[in-house]
Amino acid sequence: MKTTGSDRALFYDPGADAARRHPDWVIRHRDLRGVPEVMCPERKVILIEDAQDRATRRCNLAHALAHIDLGHQAQTGVLSKRQELAADKLAARRLVRASALAEAAISAESFEELAHELDVDERMLWVRIKYLQRKERNLIFERLDEKVLTA
Repeated sequence: MKTTGSDRALFYDPGADAARRHPDWVIRHRDLRGVPEVMCPERKVILIEDAQDRATRRCNLAHALAHIDLGHQAQTGVLSKRQELAADKLAARRLVRASALAEAAISAESFEELAHELDVDERMLWVRIKYLQRKERNLIFERLDEKVLTA
C-alpha cells in the first residue's frame, strides 16, 4: 500500500509539537502579504502566512519552532543567514525522515511529486536533500538499490 503525503505528515506534526512543547506560544494564520512567517519572541507569537498551501504552512511552522528550539535571538529584529539555515536544516530533518524520503523517491516521477508525497514544499525538500548526513545517504542508496534489484 502506498503511503500518501498526509500519512507521512503524521511522523512530525509541527502544530502538535508546538501545542505539546510550547503551549505558551500563540500561533495564528494571517494575511502577511507574502511574508512566510513572523515571530515575536517577547510576546511568544508566531504568525504564518495564510495564503500559502498547507504543506508550505506546515514547513514554515516547523521552521519557526526550530528557531525557538535553537534559542535564536534576532539582532536588530532580523535573524542571521546562519540562523535561518540552521532552522531550515532542523525543520527539514524533523519533517522528512530519511527512510520516508527513500521510499517516496522510488515512485516519485518529479521533484514536485516527491515534495507532495512527503507533505513538504520544494524548498524544504531541497534543504533536506542537500544536508543529508552520510549514513542517511547510504540508507537511501541501499533502499533504492534493493528496489531496483527486486524489480
